[in-house]
Amino acid sequence: FHLVLGDFQNLIDKHQWGPNLFYFLSAAYNIHPTYVQEMLKAENYDPDLAISALEKLGRSDSNSFTLDRLQNALQSNHESYPGTWSAKGWAKERSVLLVGSGPWVQNHIDMLVNYIDEVAPIVICLNTNTALPNDRVTAFAACHPFRVAMEADQYRNLNSPLIAPIASFPADFKASLAPNMILDYGMGVSAHDFEANETECIIPHRLVAAYALALSNAAGAKEILLAGFDGYEIDSPLQREMEELFKCYRAVKKFAPVKSVTPTTYSIVQSSIFAPNI
Repeated sequence: FHLVLGDFQNLIDKHQWGPNLFYFLSAAYNIHPTYVQEMLKAENYDPDLAISALEKLGRSDSNSFTLDRLQNALQSNHESYPGTWSAKGWAKERSVLLVGSGPWVQNHIDMLVNYIDEVAPIVICLNTNTALPNDRVTAFAACHPFRVAMEADQYRNLNSPLIAPIASFPADFKASLAPNMILDYGMGVSAHDFEANETECIIPHRLVAAYALALSNAAGAKEILLAGFDGYEIDSPLQREMEELFKCYRAVKKFAPVKSVTPTTYSIVQSSIFAPNI
């Protein structure tokens, strides 16, 4: 998802080719395309703000264009979605392993499974990352409604609970999920803020990594292990965004320690999947 909005979007803007993700989303949510046109031609165009605005417009009757509605949608990128599920004690004094989608996981899946069997952590896979066998996954985590919408069929077929701020998702998607497969942990987004509360979190960026880190702390994890957080090129905007995320995380002294057990380019403590007790 970030790749589409990052590197690919830069090429699209430069060469004027290919479909536009924002127009796809406007069609999917029956939003008048003029909203996208107006946002894209703005001098202070911001992809994150555009996504947030489209999310707001998608929850209202926006099949006709009005300037007032667009301005209201763009006024704030900070929203809050209260949750109904308490994470308190869910991972008390246990290690939590967050599994990302980096190539390392796909290329060394047997090693990761052995590591999980030895360490016995709670395993949370981010988004629809289903590389692991079903019986090794405790839960999945997601927080971005548009990604969920684009991968709806995959989410419906998950065999473990989905932890997510359900109030932010489209009604038809919520209705398609079995109630016993949803753990509704809320979320708010506020730049530079990082909080992990019992039923909801506040994160600095709407990234599933941030959401899962906060969730793990709210659940009482003693440590957070990362696998498949390979990272990007050092000068990539996505790398800088993740580095800023970890910087915000480290600033909260009460949060559990984080270390990567697979190779990563991020500025975080690194251990090894071959030496889990280090």
